[in-house]
Amino acid sequence: MKELTILTGASRGMGQAIAKALMKEEAILITMQRHPCEALQEQAQACGCQLIQLAVDLADVQKAAQMMADTLALVPQWQSLDRLTLICNAGVNGPAGFAEDTSDDEFIFTQNVMALSPMVMTRRFLRETKDFKGKRRVLCISSGNGRNPVMALSAYGTAKASLDAFCRCAAFDETGKANPVPIVALAPGIIETDMQRHSRAEMALPTEVREKYIRYHNEGRLMTPEAAAEKILAYMEREDFGSRPVADVRDPV
Repeated sequence: MKELTILTGASRGMGQAIAKALMKEEAILITMQRHPCEALQEQAQACGCQLIQLAVDLADVQKAAQMMADTLALVPQWQSLDRLTLICNAGVNGPAGFAEDTSDDEFIFTQNVMALSPMVMTRRFLRETKDFKGKRRVLCISSGNGRNPVMALSAYGTAKASLDAFCRCAAFDETGKANPVPIVALAPGIIETDMQRHSRAEMALPTEVREKYIRYHNEGRLMTPEAAAEKILAYMEREDFGSRPVADVRDPV
């Protein structure tokens, strides 16, 4: 299958692991992150993957939307491919602290990166590819924190809950179309990333919240980014992908 995948937040952690797992001979991968990743470029050259790395600040929502609109032009043959995939993975820690104590700028920044940018990028992806004859799919990395609020992480939880709501609505809009696009907000499980390490050390979090994250780590309950990437990509290949627009990687088939 000839496929083009567009992936945000690929420079480290789970995003980089997803990017590496996607690389294979003749695959086309476009990544968007603030800075290019040399490790990705080296692996792409070694395995024959066509990799295009774009420097994008996803906090600039309008620029992210325009970049999404311009991206397909970088692959002139995209109309002849079998499948197009958009994976919105980019994330930030978000400010820690009670809702009234966090700064407006930090709150808005978190919503821009983790909610508004993936929303507008998905909209542009659907619009720019509406005449595509092959298969399309959209995956937005969500979080259990958006479904079960965590105290003193309101910015992060709000962004993920908003993303869930958008995916549910956008997926509903696709029903009945001739070539509907499955759209899924997927919680990936608990992963050992910079965000988790930050949460264990963040003194602005209530003691019980920090202790919960520390306990997860001490009990070995955290997946590696590589294991998480494998589970996410396996979920995307499931026959029922898209049947639940708000889903969890641990959902039974």
